[in-house]
Amino acid sequence: MRVSDVADAFAHLPIAPELWPFFFSRFWLEHRGPLYLLVNVCCDFGTAGMPGTFKRFFVDGVVQMARSEQVLTLPMAIHVDDCALMGPDRCQVDNEMLGFHWWCSLLGVFFKAAKDRPAAMCQYVIGFWWNSVDRTRTLDPAKRDEYSAMLDEMCGRPSLTLNEMQVAAGRIQRCVMTFPPGAGCLLSGLFGLMTGLRFAWQRRRLTRAIKLDFQIVRRLLQWNHGRGFFSYLGLPRAGEVRSDASRGSLYAGGGYVDVWGRYSLWRYTRSAARSLIDYLEGDAVTVATAELGHSWRGCIVPFAVDNRTIEGSGSRGRSRAERLRFLMYEFFALQLRYGFVYSFYWISSEANYLADDLSRGREAEFLAKVDESGFLAPGAFLQRSAGAGRERALPERRRRTWITLCLFVTCVVEQTEAVTPLAVHGGLPLVAVILGAIIAGEHGDNDPLHGLPCRWVRPVESVFDNRLAPSSWRTVNAAMKYWKETCLQYGWSVIIYTDDPERGGKLAACVMSMVVDTKLVFGSIEGYAWGICTWQQMMHQADPRLGVVDWTMFMAGVKVLTWVPGEPRKAVPFAIVAAIIRATDVRNFASVQLVFLILLLVYTFSRSESGLCKTFEGRERFDKTEHMTVSDVDIGQVQDESGNTVRGLWVRFKKIKQDQRVERPEARGDGDWAFVGDVADSRYSIIAWFVRLMGFHIAVLNARRDPDEPFFLETVDGRRRPLRYAPAMDQFKAAQRAVGVAAGEEGGLHGLRVEGYNNSKRVLGEDVTVAHGLMKSDAHKRYSRFPMGLVAQIPAAGGGSAAATASGAVAAVDGRVEGPANVVPEGGDEAGDVHTSIAEAEAASEANLLPDGWRLSQGGGYVGPDGRSALSRADAWREWDESSRAEADGDALPDYLSYDDDGEAGASDSDSMPGLEEVSDFAISAME
Repeated sequence: MRVSDVADAFAHLPIAPELWPFFFSRFWLEHRGPLYLLVNVCCDFGTAGMPGTFKRFFVDGVVQMARSEQVLTLPMAIHVDDCALMGPDRCQVDNEMLGFHWWCSLLGVFFKAAKDRPAAMCQYVIGFWWNSVDRTRTLDPAKRDEYSAMLDEMCGRPSLTLNEMQVAAGRIQRCVMTFPPGAGCLLSGLFGLMTGLRFAWQRRRLTRAIKLDFQIVRRLLQWNHGRGFFSYLGLPRAGEVRSDASRGSLYAGGGYVDVWGRYSLWRYTRSAARSLIDYLEGDAVTVATAELGHSWRGCIVPFAVDNRTIEGSGSRGRSRAERLRFLMYEFFALQLRYGFVYSFYWISSEANYLADDLSRGREAEFLAKVDESGFLAPGAFLQRSAGAGRERALPERRRRTWITLCLFVTCVVEQTEAVTPLAVHGGLPLVAVILGAIIAGEHGDNDPLHGLPCRWVRPVESVFDNRLAPSSWRTVNAAMKYWKETCLQYGWSVIIYTDDPERGGKLAACVMSMVVDTKLVFGSIEGYAWGICTWQQMMHQADPRLGVVDWTMFMAGVKVLTWVPGEPRKAVPFAIVAAIIRATDVRNFASVQLVFLILLLVYTFSRSESGLCKTFEGRERFDKTEHMTVSDVDIGQVQDESGNTVRGLWVRFKKIKQDQRVERPEARGDGDWAFVGDVADSRYSIIAWFVRLMGFHIAVLNARRDPDEPFFLETVDGRRRPLRYAPAMDQFKAAQRAVGVAAGEEGGLHGLRVEGYNNSKRVLGEDVTVAHGLMKSDAHKRYSRFPMGLVAQIPAAGGGSAAATASGAVAAVDGRVEGPANVVPEGGDEAGDVHTSIAEAEAASEANLLPDGWRLSQGGGYVGPDGRSALSRADAWREWDESSRAEADGDALPDYLSYDDDGEAGASDSDSMPGLEEVSDFAISAME
């Protein structure tokens, strides 16, 4: 864009001679000189009507002649005398503007060279910096500060003159141009205040409402830094929504439906029904937005209304009618709250028949027509709002509520210099840039990404990610597979946005799909539910479970249905270990290393992850702060209670499952060392196997090993790499099969820990065993409460000679196996009167959860004794309440009444209208 300014613009326009008498003026040309009578024969900037006249001369005349002569070929925006030429190429724009300057000079029209600005992607014109890359316009900082100071000063003024109000209106208009669409409502009060004033000195008292408008504009300007979009064409479009309201002598109601099948309907109270129809039409828009807005974030929403007044006022963002002015406030606040942009358009009442049926309470007719209408998107299914069928009273304090909401807000916006391509890829920076202002409580919920410069976004996200252990990441990833399948089935967004009113139902649907469609047990289901919520938090949304009433009770019921007793971990009998040792080739490095690993796990009761990593790369690669290194294993000796020296192996443990951040007291100082005493039988001597293993490394390196090198190694493509868990497990199972264990019956590495723990606990007791295994130690040092002679006997008790004849008892440690999802063991938590299947449990519960006489319909839903239908138990109770009130009042309206376009009631043809039970069945089948 290149910008030029016409020099002496209005002076080009001569005044007709018959108007000269109106332009006479007299004054002294010099001090104490004669008094002269002068006349303006050309226009000036103080003459009313000149901008429009100059437009006729310059835009309609000069510019169009230039286009006819092919001097101008690119689009040019003109604001009075400011010209902005735009094009795809900088050189082309500059050359064409200079050619236009030369051509205009032949006609006597000149441009100000000092104000000429060469073509640029970010250009300053009419008080804004226009950015062609991110499609934003930004107020000049000096003007922004000036406008903010003016608004602050006017908030304390009791009255303003017409001239001051005109100046304020012009400046506020520029501020509004940086706000989201609909902000024009903030100007309507000031324009109304100027009505009827003719002279610049006339005054009007400022009302409280107008001062509130000033404060809102100042607050929004403060937080969006005077920056907003001038084009929203790049935003995605949400699904179309249609709403309608009806007002008749017998019935007044409203309803909406969107292309994804979400719909609702309600009936207005008698007092609300007295409102004019345009007000009810606008109220229907607010109800639809309040229930669907959470899914529109960052989108343009096509919204069809069949009322011209609401369509026009909603598009402009303001209305002259007092009753609609505050609806415009509400429209604007809803856009800020949910982060979207309205795109209102008018639709005829005939084309809006779906919403019209809902607004007149004809839900059965709506359900019969919706599938054939072609309105629903492919794959959409009907979803009835939880509050559908309710009676709605209009907000009595709508004006004060929404003005206060708009006033006390914090609008979070990225700094101009912080906008990078990252803002295009979603997340909170995108939302902040899309609308320029997003509502939140002034001291309400926030997160570290709000206001964060873009260069720190990814590092901050990495900090959040690092709080999870690799095993937790595996749970999250597995959970997301189930969640994405559920979202794909129902057409939901994968992200559950904060304050999504449907978040409880979405989570419950995913959990029930795991209960019914899989064989997962409660431990897995509970973990996957946690994983889904954790993933949502990683997307910078609130935990979806927060604020969901009775979620704990729901999960307790799931636990009753899916609980399966945990099987203990399978121990590996020491007899198998002894057989593997006897069959080991001491000349083979991998075999010797495997035996040392086996004995280490048996004697220390440690988990395999202490010595083995999972992968070569990624989160579970080798880490010297977590996995065992050469410096973590050393031969040493201790003194027993009799003063005798006992040889053994010292092994240092770092991060363990119970202590992910190495915060236990035992790990202070030089670290948490466990002592593994030697045994008399050399076959099971851990020192003997340690010496054999080190001999291989010395033979290869001909030197001592690096202290920080992984203790356990494997050879991959000729390279020495850390030994991983999977190859070690394969070697261990192969060794078991080699000594006669049947395929499929092999034990795991964890079974060695179980065997050692069981044997040691049986021989030496539980206290010293759990202290050695660091399972529930309450001491500051691992062995502070036990004589070292007793500790040194643990290997002999856990394996070696004492365990050679062990029975291989199974340890009852925590574990879960899959079982049938619909079988419930007796005596489970909250089991009480438990049934053996979900269907039986549902049937037993319905009797006490429905009003008297209500029952399940064959096709789903519920049917009452008088034929009334309901899609949920809450709807059934609502219908029961309404019928009870109607009987008490004596003016109950039969459901078979239909309403014509004028709101008049008439009896429907009973032969052509299905029974209410059939309607309920049809409604359920349509939703399915």
